[in-house]
Amino acid sequence: MFLLWAFQWWKRANSLSLVILDKPTATKPVVLENLRKFLAEADRIVVKDSPETWAKTLFASTDKEDLEELWESLTLETPGAGEWFHCMCNGTPALYVYRRGSQRLELTNHHGLSIRCSLWDSDVRIIDTEKWPSWFDDRRIPGPRQEIEAMRGQQARSKKDWERWLTAMPKAVQLVWSGAIAKFGQVDLVPLRAAPWWKPMTASIVSIFRVRVRFGLETKS
Repeated sequence: MFLLWAFQWWKRANSLSLVILDKPTATKPVVLENLRKFLAEADRIVVKDSPETWAKTLFASTDKEDLEELWESLTLETPGAGEWFHCMCNGTPALYVYRRGSQRLELTNHHGLSIRCSLWDSDVRIIDTEKWPSWFDDRRIPGPRQEIEAMRGQQARSKKDWERWLTAMPKAVQLVWSGAIAKFGQVDLVPLRAAPWWKPMTASIVSIFRVRVRFGLETKS
């Protein structure tokens, strides 16, 4: 019970955006120059509050300056060879780029940290997370900025929760806790089970559970 409580506290203090990481064969590798060319040749952009078919239109423009500034706002990190990741959310807002009345590509914003582009298989991380939401700010689309600020507030609260947990953590657990935190916040039980207090603690929990079960059965009978 103690470890379950500890893990739940740790998860609240370290909220993560769920992503799938893999190394599949990319049929559409990330080529940033292709995105630049598409935006340079485009003549219209539409921003909707989501990629769903019923989404509300937030902004539309045929001004080339809007497209040029969109490209300038994107400082992207090309994934390494064989790397691939995919945020599990649909992404908001969604941007649709047109040329001569035909939709050429779709972009979606993912928490201000990455984008998804219909030209590529993988999502792409954003390096400058200030320039990107500024493009939306200038067009009176507050959603991306609001989400980033909310995330920062959550991170600050999570940091305080984490510090409280470290302060409250029994010293015996502190010795092995850092080694038990695996990638993406999962708890590796191997170092915990190797700790000298593990077997006595679990034995005590099992004994308490057996007593409660027995007492419950006796009272029912």
